[in-house]
Amino acid sequence: MPGAVLLGVLTMILIATDSARPNRTFVAMSLCAPLVDLIAIVRDGAVDPTSHNLAPFELILSGLLGAAFVLPGLALGLALRAWRRRRSA
Repeated sequence: MPGAVLLGVLTMILIATDSARPNRTFVAMSLCAPLVDLIAIVRDGAVDPTSHNLAPFELILSGLLGAAFVLPGLALGLALRAWRRRRSA
């Protein structure tokens, strides 16, 4: 859970500071959770091949969960970016 929250916060910072494009940042940050899950599946599958029989569903759910934390970060980052631009103009 702390890692997912960190993904949202980092997304917000990257977008708000105009360091990265929003669409690429959203995709890259959303793919972090499934990648971590994939590594766990491979590691556990090497020990016991029957431990992750529903691995595709795990990957889909971890992707949705990652996006659920990244999407608010994206929205807040875009709002902060717009606020900073209006304030400086």
